[in-house]
Amino acid sequence: MEQKEFHQVVTIAEARARLASHFRPVPRAEEVPLEEALGRVTFSPVTAPIDVPSFDRASMDGYAVRAADTFRADEEHPAELRLRGTIRAGERADVEIGEGECAAIATGAPVPRGANAVVMVEYTDREGDRVRVYRGVVPGEHIMAAGSDIMRGETVLREGVVLSPRETGVLAALGYETVRVYRRPRVAVISTGDEVVEPGRPLEYGRVYDV
Repeated sequence: MEQKEFHQVVTIAEARARLASHFRPVPRAEEVPLEEALGRVTFSPVTAPIDVPSFDRASMDGYAVRAADTFRADEEHPAELRLRGTIRAGERADVEIGEGECAAIATGAPVPRGANAVVMVEYTDREGDRVRVYRGVVPGEHIMAAGSDIMRGETVLREGVVLSPRETGVLAALGYETVRVYRRPRVAVISTGDEVVEPGRPLEYGRVYDV
């Protein structure tokens, strides 16, 4: 039996060039559910269809106020405000805050019209419909403005991004149920050799199973 010697080797770049001369993949896209997208690669850029958050929301439990009504408030001279109502997370803010007024608000709840700050509940005292504020706030304090995380129209993912839990979390926050990704390639492995035996068949002496 003639022995063959494999002394001729090529670089990886040349091997790739030879492969490319015979085979050129055609990229194809497919839509996959977000829960199945981990590790997939985005086919095209993804833009934000909405602001995140989509409304001004409270970042602390407390009271939604007009900041100007609290500027001089301290422990000895608290600002006294009239309570207009309560706003919980997930509810619509149907009250409007005027001068000398406030509304109890939960973390994540929408800030009512007229209010431009939130006083933490720890710096207040309530009796009936009267709320005393012992620490002043500035406009925007403890409020997460609409679009402060992601702005509508912003490109959040570019083409060719490998999707990790971070990226899929962003897509979920934007309301995406599916994502357009590259279709996975189909790969075939062909084993050769006189000694190779298909698994499940009897293994004769000198043979090996195809792995």
